[in-house]
Formats: sequence, structure tokens, C-alpha cells
Amino acid sequence: MLLFYLISFIVLFSLFSFIFSLFVKRPQEAALPHCIKHTMIIKETSPIALLHAAASECHLQYVSLITEIASDQTVLCGVELELPQRELIGPRREFFFWEPVVSEPSLAYAKACLKAVSFLQIFFNLK
Repeated sequence: MLLFYLISFIVLFSLFSFIFSLFVKRPQEAALPHCIKHTMIIKETSPIALLHAAASECHLQYVSLITEIASDQTVLCGVELELPQRELIGPRREFFFWEPVVSEPSLAYAKACLKAVSFLQIFFNLK
């Protein structure tokens, strides 16, 4: 008997929640009535996000943000890309894109990411 009441409560609660969701606007829909549901609005584009998208489009197996200290004590921020091998048994093709840190490491990473994205656009003929 208790099981019957529990199942009935769950079914009624689910039904009520569904009906309620049909009649009540969500806050983001009420704030942006001109937008189509399930659309994305991009305020700023992150160079790291662009690199991630380009790497995904090119099916790269390895992309990494790296930091090194040069022999003259300059801090370098960069991107390491490993491109797919042309043959089954062949050397790995690694490319590095470096940018020295002038004020903020995040700016250096952003510049290095943009260099890497530009390279991938040319190498893989991305539009």
C-alpha cells in the first residue's frame, strides 16, 4: 500500500512539473524574448576556445598550453601541437608557437593560441 502511494506521488509530481514548465517562462527566456530557443550568443571569443575548436575540427590528438623559461630568463608561454602522422610508422610532427610574457601570461597564451590557429587554418585549409 505504501509503495502504491509512493509511486502515485512520483507520477503526480512529474506530471505537475511538466505542466508547470509549459506555462512558466524561464528567466533567460523572459530576459531575451527576441532570441530563438537554444541559440548561443557569443560576447567575446577566447583564443583558447578558438584553438580548441580548430584542434577538434582537425582531429588533433594532442594540443597543450606550455610554459618555458629561456636561457636569458624570459618566460615564454606557448602552444604545442602534434599533427597526425602521414604514415603508420613515421616521425611525430610537433609544432611549437611561443610568445614572451610582457605583462600578463594570459595575453601571451592568447597570442600563441592565435598563432597556432592561424597555422592550422593554413595547414588544413580551414575557412
